[in-house]
This record gives sequence, structure tokens and C-alpha cells, in this order.
Amino acid sequence: MDELQTLWSNLKESVAIRSKRITEIEALGQFLLEASMIESWITLHSSLMSVDVHCNEDSGLRSILKTHQNLQEEIKAYQSQIETLEASAEDLAESDKASDDVVVRLFTIKKNYQQLLELVQKRHHRLMSLQQFFAFLSDVDTVVSLANDKIVILKSITLPNELNEAEIMMKRLEGIQADLDKNADRYHHVQEQSEELLESLEYNLDEIEAMRDNCNETWNGAHTILKEKVDCLHCKIGFLKLCFDIDSTTTWITVITARLRENVPATTDSDATLKLQSELNAVERDSAAAKERMTAILDNYNELPDLEEDDRCQLDEKLQNLQSQWDDLSDRIDRQCAIIGDCSDYQRLLIDIEDFLDWISKALQEIDHQSDHVPLKAADAEMAIKVHEDLQAEIESHVQLASDINEKSLPYLDDENEDQQLKTKLTELNHNWQEFLDLYEKHKKVLQERYEESIFYGN
Repeated sequence: MDELQTLWSNLKESVAIRSKRITEIEALGQFLLEASMIESWITLHSSLMSVDVHCNEDSGLRSILKTHQNLQEEIKAYQSQIETLEASAEDLAESDKASDDVVVRLFTIKKNYQQLLELVQKRHHRLMSLQQFFAFLSDVDTVVSLANDKIVILKSITLPNELNEAEIMMKRLEGIQADLDKNADRYHHVQEQSEELLESLEYNLDEIEAMRDNCNETWNGAHTILKEKVDCLHCKIGFLKLCFDIDSTTTWITVITARLRENVPATTDSDATLKLQSELNAVERDSAAAKERMTAILDNYNELPDLEEDDRCQLDEKLQNLQSQWDDLSDRIDRQCAIIGDCSDYQRLLIDIEDFLDWISKALQEIDHQSDHVPLKAADAEMAIKVHEDLQAEIESHVQLASDINEKSLPYLDDENEDQQLKTKLTELNHNWQEFLDLYEKHKKVLQERYEESIFYGN
């Protein structure tokens, strides 16, 4: 009975051990099954991540990048599956846990998963490089297209011959400069991108260098042509402005010159002479301003850069015309001054004649007064003779004045330009003067006779 009991106990123990072992084997089998599934998954995704990326356009790259990001998230999330497998390994029997199937499989899975993560990172870096490369291509294309467009526009520009058109053209060039400046950051970014790509990529290096060099050449070419056009246009504007200043100054001097009168007779009256002087003063003020403008024009002419031969000849011709107009104005001013001087001489001559006539009139009145009061006494007669002799001194001074007046009147009494007013006044003067001299001599004789009679009767 004891033996039977022992056998039964051993049987039950064997059954329990076998049952436990079966459970452990089932757990081990489940572990190995899950490990095989994980290994297959890692192998599959490793093969996917090992495939090289081939893409010729940015839109296709965006699709690949989106797929890669989804796979990357999936692979990173798969870490939990490996952790679960490691946890299930902890529940295995000690003998199974230490077996090569479990230890090696876990090590291999973690190693392959880590390699998969590295493949993911490498592929991500490759895709980022491609994305940067396509961005580089886009920026290069934008910069080169812009520069080429500006070069075409600049080469089509011809220098205008009108000042307003030249100023409009300068605004257009300033707009082109603004467009280039606006894209300067993109151009510099292309340089930075090319350096980064040449350091990070192992392929397309020659293409990147060629595109960068072409971009630099086109960009610098656009700036070079723009600078040449701006410099030429600045020179052209300076030339056209100088032409405008010369033409306007020439016209201004012509207008000033036209305000001066030609063929003004020297016998012009005093009011007209004053008006001529006023006009001359205004012309002299304006001519001084015109002279300052001419000086500024010559300074600008000397400061002009090298001009084309035709432009230089045109400027020289305009300057010669300007100088000719100025010389004509100067001559006209001198002639007007001479005319005003002649008019003043004429007016002074008329005034001298009037003064002479007034003096004759007063002297005649004095003689008439003395004739009305004939002295009867010798003393009175002697006094009258003395007064008459004092008048003789004035007469002698007026003899020379009469001669000077007649001499100064000769230019105004020629056959071509005989002045009737002066002729009438001069005739009146000479007649009154001769009449006065005759009367003076007659009155002198009367006084002398009266004096002698008074002496005779007194004796």
C-alpha cells in the first residue's frame, strides 16, 4: 500500500511537472513565434529603408517624404512590441530564459531594430538632403531667371535723346535695381545652400558646382550691365540737362536782348530817355543773372565725364551760339548806354538853349528898364554906364556859350537827321542873341552920349 501510494504520488508529481513543462513550452513557443514575427517585420522595414531614393522632381519627393514620415512614426512606435517581447521573456522558465534561442533572438532583434532606426535616420537625412537640393534648384532657377530677364531688358534699353524720357528711363533702372536687391537674400542663400550640399552630398557635386557658377555669372552679369547702363544714363542726363540749360539760357538772353531798342534817335525827349534808362537797368540786372547761369553751365560742362564725339560737338556748338548771343547782348547794352548818353547830351543842349534864352530875356528886361529911366545927371549916367559894363562881362561869357551851343548842335542838324525842334530853338537863340547884342550896343551908345552931355552941361 505504501508502495502504491508512493507510485501514485510520483505519478501525480510527474503529471504536474509535465503539465508545467508543457505550459513553459507553450510560452516559449509563443515567444519564439512573436520573435519570428518581429524579426520578419524588422527585416521587411529594413529592406524598405535600404531602398535608395530616386526622385527627379520636388512633388515626387514630397510624396516619398510623407510616406517616410509615416513609416518612421510606425517604426518608432514598434519599440513597444520589442519591449513587450522582452517582458514575455522574463516570464519564461529559467532554463528557457537562459537558452540561446531566447538570449540570441532578443539580442539579434534589438540589434536589428537599432540598425533599422539608423537606416531610418540615414534615409531621413538623405530625403532632407534631396529636399534641400530641390530647394537649391528652385532658388537657382528663380535667381537665374530673374537675372536673365533683367539682362534681356537692360540690353534692349537704348539711351533716349529727351530729358523727360531719360528721367523715366532712370526710374525704370531704379526699379530693376530694386528687384535685384529684393532677391539678394535669395542669391546669398543659394551660395550657402551650395556650400552645405557640397559638404553633405556624395553625388551631383559637379552639377551643383556648375549651377552655382552659372548663377554667380548671370547674377554678376546683370549687376555689371545695370551699372554700365546707369553710368551711361547719368552721363546722358547730365548732357541733356546741360543742353536744356544752354538752350533755355540762350532763349533767355535772346528775350533780354529783344527788350533793348534799336535805332533810338538821340533827339528823344527826356521822358523817353528816362524810360530807356529804366529798361537798361532791368536788362543789366537780368544780364547779370544770365552771366551767373553761364558760369554755372561752363562749370558743369567741365565736370562732365567723357562724352561721345557727337554729343561733345553738339555741346560745343550750343556753347558757341550761347556765347554769340551773350556777345550780342553785351554789344547792345553798350550801344544803349551810348544812345542814352547821346540823348542826355541832346537834352542838356536843349536846357542850355532854354537857359540862354531866359538869360537874354532877363538882360533885355534890364536894358529896357534902363532905357525907360535915362539919367539926367552926370553921376547917374556914370552909374548907369558902370551897370552896363558889368553886363558886358556876362555877355562875353555867353559869347563862348553861344559858340559851344552852335557847335554841339551841328550833329543834330545834318541833312539826314535834321531835328526841327533843335533847329527852331537854335534859330530863335541866334536871332535873339544878335538882337540883344545890337540893342546892347545901341543902349551903350545912348548912355555914353548921355554921360558926355551931362558932363558938357555941368561944365
